[in-house]
Amino acid sequence: MHPEPRLRPIRTAHAAALALAAFACVATPARAGVELGIGADQAIEGHSTSVLALDFVTGQDRHPWEFAVGRFGAHHPTGNLDYAPATWYLAVSRRIQWGHVFVSGGIAYDTADDDVLSGHWQFATGIGVRIDRWTVSLHHLSNAGLVGHNHGETFGLVSFAF
Repeated sequence: MHPEPRLRPIRTAHAAALALAAFACVATPARAGVELGIGADQAIEGHSTSVLALDFVTGQDRHPWEFAVGRFGAHHPTGNLDYAPATWYLAVSRRIQWGHVFVSGGIAYDTADDDVLSGHWQFATGIGVRIDRWTVSLHHLSNAGLVGHNHGETFGLVSFAF
């Protein structure tokens, strides 16, 4: 049985993240600095939007803090989804690193309260690979259904560190 067409991008993104994680198992200390990322979110009812993020990562070797500000483009009304305006978010999370690979978890505040991100407070999770100045990562913001109906935002980023 084939997966539903709308789930294929998610599975492809997860497979790519796992492949990069398997590739990147060489120990490297974290580097403090600013990362500028661009990407896209998972299509919700057939509509995907652009994502822009600016992160500051502290310099601890294994468990740096990550402070992020980002913006999702607007989701236009389709099917069961009402219009969701462009949304800004602020997030604080902690990265746990193994070589080039990291996972992160924390909290985020967003400017929306709509069908995509209901409520303003969200959990922030991520997985990624950083090699030299480049980071490829997959993130998810969601309130885990604690407030209203919540699709959440799953998004991929390619970032460059300055």
